[in-house]
Amino acid sequence: MSYMTAQGLIKTLLLTLTSTFPSGSVTEGDLRCLDTGGLTNYAVLFPGAVISYDTATSDPRTHEWECLIDLFTRFVDDTSYSTFGTLRDTVISKLDTGQGLSATYFIMRIESDGDPQELFDRQGAGPFFIMQRLRVYFVENT
Repeated sequence: MSYMTAQGLIKTLLLTLTSTFPSGSVTEGDLRCLDTGGLTNYAVLFPGAVISYDTATSDPRTHEWECLIDLFTRFVDDTSYSTFGTLRDTVISKLDTGQGLSATYFIMRIESDGDPQELFDRQGAGPFFIMQRLRVYFVENT
């Protein structure tokens, strides 16, 4: 039983989208990738809430987990929103077709935290990125 195993499976699934996510553009909790420049799209994964954790002694057990995926597209001009929309569609489609992450982990649903937003620096310069958080809910059957 491990949340991090499932997060690793989600990362691996995203990395199969090589034309969308080149090397270094999908990380687990490391936002420093955004400062490296040069790449258009990024995905940063974070642990989410523990939705339900079955502690019953009977087998099989079901645990519900949440993985947060922050999607970023570098803001270049007005076409960046189209680029971001394509990124989001591609990620959701991949997660939808890859629902069975393994023999024990299964994606149940995907939600967003709200509308995409533009990211500015502390001085108000920018925007530098368009960002949206996706919540991926999955179950683990043990």
